[in-house]
Amino acid sequence: MRAGKRLPTLLVATLFLPAGPLHAAPLRGAIEGLTNRVARAVPAMFAVGPVVEPQAVPVADPQGPSINPARLSDAATIERDLRAALREPLAETRLTVTGGTARLGNYSVGSAERIVGHVVVLKGNADVHGTIEGNLVTLDGNVVLHPGANITGDVLAIG
Repeated sequence: MRAGKRLPTLLVATLFLPAGPLHAAPLRGAIEGLTNRVARAVPAMFAVGPVVEPQAVPVADPQGPSINPARLSDAATIERDLRAALREPLAETRLTVTGGTARLGNYSVGSAERIVGHVVVLKGNADVHGTIEGNLVTLDGNVVLHPGANITGDVLAIG
């Protein structure tokens, strides 16, 4: 190993090694501890932006940004309008969704839940286990449909 690569290797190794001696914990506990450390460290190493705390997006003032996700055929306009609504810090974002609600960060619909209306998710993934009776739009996030999920409208994932 070249001398220039020793420091990063040591830093990564200290992330995953337990603080005490290896023989102090049973092998199973050491493996579980290592697994937990890797699970916490890997997403942080590949994060491309700040982690967004999941929260509801408050309704905007009457003159504020609004979107009607009833028709998703013009994805470019929807994307432009949603990006224009985002504020820094993200918690300051306000958006009126005609016939629905907006969420910031990851959002999950439980298997026993039934959401009536459109759902717009900004800067997060939409995990659907239950039912959404309306359209679903994500901006900078994925849509994940799990077994038993039902969306009666259309789905649009932007970015």
